[in-house]
Amino acid sequence: MTIITKFTPRGALALALCGFAGGAFAAANGDGLCSSAEAAQSACVTLNTNVIEFLGAFASTQCLLGNAQTKPCTAYYYRYTGGASNQVNVAIPARLTKTFKTASDINCSQFLTGGAGDPTTGFGKNQVSLGICRIAQNLAASPLDITIPPGANLVLTVDPSGVSTSNPLDWQLKQGSSVTAGGLLGPYESQAQITESAVTLTTPDGASVSYSNLAGNITITGGNARLVPQGGTKLCVVNQGGDSQVPYTSPSFAANWTCETITYATDQCDIKTDGGDPCRMIGGTCIKY
Repeated sequence: MTIITKFTPRGALALALCGFAGGAFAAANGDGLCSSAEAAQSACVTLNTNVIEFLGAFASTQCLLGNAQTKPCTAYYYRYTGGASNQVNVAIPARLTKTFKTASDINCSQFLTGGAGDPTTGFGKNQVSLGICRIAQNLAASPLDITIPPGANLVLTVDPSGVSTSNPLDWQLKQGSSVTAGGLLGPYESQAQITESAVTLTTPDGASVSYSNLAGNITITGGNARLVPQGGTKLCVVNQGGDSQVPYTSPSFAANWTCETITYATDQCDIKTDGGDPCRMIGGTCIKY
């Protein structure tokens, strides 16, 4: 086989738009109410007769762990308006609680992991990708370098992360025997994409090229090389009974080889082409089918 390249102020909306990792998000105004505009943005939620407002997410380098160390985190502030005896839960993605992983780290009264779920309501039971935080209604874990938003009376501190307006977190409130649930903005981050930097490839004859790879976007950073799009690259497989020694420049090349344009290739070299996938690459061997 050979591969050949060719050539705001308060108003009707009552929302503040904030910039943060993951894009712009809407924060509530912290007035203790949940307007329809705020609710539509998942900036607040009404649970039974209680209101929780999302007041913003802030990056910090001085978040306090339970062992008295400080580490970078993201702090998520809220205003809770309701009964002090109510039990409030939020489901936090487990991948955001690798460093900030205990109840005191995150500012929970309890932090239930491993799919245990809340023992009184079953909230989050068997969901091993989520940790269930029983909210501590205080600001005990507020980072030292953040000005607390007006009206905030509780905070969550988790590993550095962002807000996804299309992925509000699940929240639950237990008031006596009544249990209600809803969606509200909170700690969320999509699975981190692969990033490579200062990677160098060297051929047996000593030629080398360096590149960076940020989420699949390749940039040449050193060496004599160029990027060729997949649509400009062909995969050629010698025909059954064909002569593999016939060069690409020979008039009889097409009679001995089948070439198709590469339309897709994974990092593991599973290659698809525009003519029916002439072979499957497995362990460096092309299986023709």
